Amino acid sequence: SSPLSSPPESVIDVAIHSPAESGDRVPYSADHQELRAETREVIANQPTASPKGNITADDLPCHNSDDGGQSSTQKRKASISRTSAPAKKARRIVPAQKKSAHEKKWEAPFVYTDPKAPLANADLRAILLHPDAWDILTPEEKRDVLAKFPDETHILDAGTANARPDTVSLRNDDNFRHDCARYCENIELGRHDEEWLRQAWTAHEKQKRGGFDEFLREQFEEEWEVELPRE
Repeated sequence: SSPLSSPPESVIDVAIHSPAESGDRVPYSADHQELRAETREVIANQPTASPKGNITADDLPCHNSDDGGQSSTQKRKASISRTSAPAKKARRIVPAQKKSAHEKKWEAPFVYTDPKAPLANADLRAILLHPDAWDILTPEEKRDVLAKFPDETHILDAGTANARPDTVSLRNDDNFRHDCARYCENIELGRHDEEWLRQAWTAHEKQKRGGFDEFLREQFEEEWEVELPRE
């Protein structure tokens, strides 16, 4: 039989009692009687075998532990539940979509500063006169564009919320045609580079303050061999 099954009755009788047929009984002490009582209780509490001969977890004796008052059976069930819990799925990180080389060429500030930008050889006048070129702008951007017009000659509904460039008049304006061509030419020559613009504005301010007057006088007198009058 299983080592955890109940022992045969003959074994119990031998373990607890002296031979029943013997007429001579040996007196037992109080300690010996107490030991016999404890032995009976231990044997009575032994788990019984299931019909298949297996011992289930519920048949095992529960002993209280110091860990939160949980029994060994409860600990085992908790361990099984933790082990059988499904593993957390790893969070998938979606990489940022990379822009193509063609898209990067049209990004600011490359598109209007680099000599190799596609805008350097594009028809800027046709782009600006396209209806969508105005419609895609935000209200703030529209106000900024209209504020750069020298006057209201080429503005429809000026001073109202519906103010917009007059594309018909701009199409027939030679100054607009010239300015668009010059803007693309300056891109191709690198004149929209930040460092080039910084030096150009510095030189322009020095000229306004008379910093090049003496140089221009000497250059003029040398080329024309004429002495300018001193003021």
